[in-house]
Formats: sequence, C-alpha cells, structure tokens
Amino acid sequence: MITTPLTLSNESFSSALPTKPQVTVNSIPLSFLIHAIILFIVSGSGVIANSAVFTVILRSSKLRSMNTFMLFCNLAVADFLLAASASVTAIILLNRGLFFSLFMCKALSVLQTTTITVSALTLVIISIDRSLAIAKPFFFEHWCVAKVILAAISVIWILAFAYAAPLLYYAILTPNGNCFMLMGPHSATTYQIVGTIIQFLLPLFAGIISYNVINRVLGKLNALPGYLQPDLNRLSKAKHRAKTAFIVIIVYVITGVGFYTLSIAELGLRSYYNKDPALTAIIFNLSLAFRTIAYSSSLWNPFIYAASSKSFRQSMNFIRSPASVGTAPKSSSSVSRESQCAFKLMRRDYLASQMLGPPNGSITTTSSDRPDEVADNNINIFKPQDSIFTSFVRK
Repeated sequence: MITTPLTLSNESFSSALPTKPQVTVNSIPLSFLIHAIILFIVSGSGVIANSAVFTVILRSSKLRSMNTFMLFCNLAVADFLLAASASVTAIILLNRGLFFSLFMCKALSVLQTTTITVSALTLVIISIDRSLAIAKPFFFEHWCVAKVILAAISVIWILAFAYAAPLLYYAILTPNGNCFMLMGPHSATTYQIVGTIIQFLLPLFAGIISYNVINRVLGKLNALPGYLQPDLNRLSKAKHRAKTAFIVIIVYVITGVGFYTLSIAELGLRSYYNKDPALTAIIFNLSLAFRTIAYSSSLWNPFIYAASSKSFRQSMNFIRSPASVGTAPKSSSSVSRESQCAFKLMRRDYLASQMLGPPNGSITTTSSDRPDEVADNNINIFKPQDSIFTSFVRK
C-alpha cells in the first residue's frame, strides 16, 4: 500500500506532527483515537476471518484441489498479516503517531508494504487464472496445475519483498519519534509511482481485461449450436468462480482508490506544504482516513467467499460438523461412479455363476423352456441408481 504505517513518507509531514511529549489520554487527538478504535475492530475481525479462510481451505481436499482457492488462501495469509499489523498501527496512533523504536519503524513499513504488494500481485494471478479457465480450457488443464500455482505464489512473495526491501535502509526515526523515508525528491517520487502502479493500477487493469476476455468468450460460446456447446455444469462453475474473483478485485479497488488517488495528488502538492500549514493538516487527516479504509480490505474477502461460493460454504459446514472428522464429503459424480462399479461387479458374479453352475444350489432355476436363464421371479437385480450397494435379492 505504502512505505509507512502512517502518512510520513516525506519530511514535509514532520512539521504537522507533535513532538514527543508525555502521552496521556487527554492529549491524544480525537481523530487519532477514533481511527485507533476502528483499526482495532478491523484488526481483530480480519485476523479471525482470515484464519477461518485458510483453515477451511487447508482442511478441505476439495478446495485445495482448486487453483482459485489456493490463490485465495495466499490472499488470506497476506490479509491476515496486514490485519495483525493494523493493531500495531492503532497502538502508534494512541501514542500520538509516534513510534517506539527504529526497529518498529522499519519492520512495520516492510511488513505492510510486502503484504499489500502480495495481495495486489495475487489478484493479478487470479485474473489470469480465471481468464485461462474459460478462454483456454485445454491450456488451463495442462499447465495451470498445483505446482505451477505454488511456484507463482513463491515468485509473488519474492517480488513483494524485493519492492519493500529498500525501506530497511531508507526508513529512519527522528528524535521526536516520527518515522519517514529519507529519500531524495526524485527517488521518493519514483518509488511512490511504482508502488501505485504495482499495488493499485496493475490489479485494476488485470481485472478489467480479464472481465472483457471472459465476456467475449462467453458471447461466442452462446452463439454456437447446441451440439457444440461445452459442458454447461463445468462452464457454470468456472463462471461462478470468476464472479467471486471479480468481486474481490472490485472491493480491493474501492477500498484503495481514495488512498492511492491522494498519494498521487500529494506528489504535486509537496511544494505548498511549508507555505500552508492548514493544507498540510487537511492532507494528513484525509490520508489517515483513507488509510484506515484501505486497511479494511483485509476484512471483507472472507465474507465474499462465504456469500458467493457454494463450495466454500459446504466446506465450512463439513468441517464444523463433528461427524465429518476423518472423512471427506462425496460428490454426486463419485457416488455415481461407485454405483456403476458395484453394479458391474455384481453382474460379473452373476454371469460367472451361470457359466460355472450354481454353488450348492444357492441359485434356483426353473423348469421352464429356458433352463439356461434364471426366472424373473427368482432374482431381482437393482439398478445403480437404486442403491450404491447393489446386490441380489431373493424372494
């Protein structure tokens, strides 16, 4: 999202912040107190919700086998870390925005920048994954396997940390407890623009392109004759997962648009900060509000999964059920396969008994004109759809 937990990415903000006095409850600015309370709520809710997400995904073999939910699990880990760090930011706000140590300044800056970058790049991969699943299904089945997705997730974390690594060097703590980036004007501007592109514009345009590609492909499929239509059930599931991914991207963009817009606007207003203290205070409070909204992006995703994904809800209910421990839910297709296999085995045994003769007279025959056949009133064979445990029943 940004290089620091507070709006201190350049030196001009230092004049708007208080020096390091004795902190009391009455000395905490009201805006800091309100945002701290909101951040504590967001942090607690985000930690619990995202813990539930990757617990459900890791314990459900059905969800683990889906590429989209593997990426959602990675997104949940990043959101969990961001939500946890939000509580530290709230504590800093209660300390009037002053950091306790240089380690906290560097660690919090790197952690938050890394997790936000991971979230953004994961959304880009999700957009590509959903586009390939519908537009290039054969390529998707062959190449978009678990190993490839895990490799992509590893690359995402490496790139995200590489982008955040300069903060270990440039983040400094002033004598009055303010944390900001000691960069040259051009370096700070370049770093801010690159961050906005990676963390906001890249997932935004990836989602837009993916949405257009999927809509175009679905339009072509609907125009095909009925006998050329793909598997409707499989296509419906792919469309539903794409819809879930788009909702996640839209929420990410909505929660971050104010902050990133203000960050770009702030680049053009830097020369006015020292001349207009009132403008400095306005920008600071707006940035604090937009940053709090951006933190909330770590909270909404678990509720989106539960509301829009039937597979996720089923897995949650299955894991919550005490009777489900040590077992796995069976899909209708697996039940159908078991039924067919049972029927084939019983039919094989029946044919073998007719060729070799009935053992110990266990199967009775009639004295009809067809001695090689078993009379219909002596034996009933249940069809696969009647029961999984297909068997012979004697009257």
